[in-house]
Amino acid sequence: MANLNTVDAMGSGINSPEALMMYEQLGRVGNSTTGEAYQRTQKANETVRVDDAGTYVYVGYAVVGSPTSTAVWKIKRIKTTNVVEVLYAVGTAFYNSIWNNRASLSYS
Repeated sequence: MANLNTVDAMGSGINSPEALMMYEQLGRVGNSTTGEAYQRTQKANETVRVDDAGTYVYVGYAVVGSPTSTAVWKIKRIKTTNVVEVLYAVGTAFYNSIWNNRASLSYS
C-alpha cells in the first residue's frame, strides 16, 4: 500500500488531487513506521463525469478540479444492452485511472 510520503516524493504535494485521493482511499492519515497516530479523514468533494457511448455508459469520479489526463479517476463502465453489467477500470474501485483513456481501459 502506498503511503503519503510516496505521493509527496512524486512532487504532487499534499494538496494535490493525487494526495487528496490517497487520503480518501486510505480513509486515514498517519504513518505506522514512525508511530504517528492515524486519524479519520473527511471525504473530498468529487467531480462526476458521465459519457453515454451507446452500448456503454462511463461514469468517472475524482476530486473537484482534477485534470482528465491524470490517473486520479475512479471509472466504472455500465453495459446498457440486455443484461446490465457494471465493471470498474483496471478491475478496481480505486482512483487510479485516466478519464481520457476510459474507452481503451480494461474492465472487470
